[in-house]
Amino acid sequence: MYDSYNPWRTFINILKLFSMIKASYFWAIIDLQIEQKSI
Repeated sequence: MYDSYNPWRTFINILKLFSMIKASYFWAIIDLQIEQKSI
């Protein structure tokens, strides 16, 4: 029964997606700060 739906795998996929979004947000903030310093 649990072979078709694995809540742990879903949780890990959500965690990966969240970390990817957080990383891209982090780099966007760094890019903004670098642009402000270069002006």
